[in-house]
Amino acid sequence: MNNTTNSDDLQHLTAALLAPLIPLITALDEADLHHEDLPLAMPGLLECFLEPEVQAALPAGLRAVAAVYLEGLPGYRDGDLDRATLQHELRLALWDGEAFPIEEREIEELGLEELGLEEYRDG
Repeated sequence: MNNTTNSDDLQHLTAALLAPLIPLITALDEADLHHEDLPLAMPGLLECFLEPEVQAALPAGLRAVAAVYLEGLPGYRDGDLDRATLQHELRLALWDGEAFPIEEREIEELGLEELGLEEYRDG
């Protein structure tokens, strides 16, 4: 029963972490970006979404959704772009199935340490 509860908790956590990203992905999917100038038409738009040239090129219909996403991104409102970028990258990794939340107990059981910003980026 405890494993089911933990699994349910992690599923809820995953859903909560992805909740801000889903409206942005939906809006981007529904937008007709094929007729827009670069960088919007290029592959990997989500990966470079925080770049100023991407933000400047957004059509008016996407700006409101983008603003909501960016305002809710930890660090963005405070001007901490390193933190905002890391949080965005982690959300994308979670969305792509390349990352998943784990409990602190699991980190300790595996003998792992939490990674800082530099270690995460270095691999």
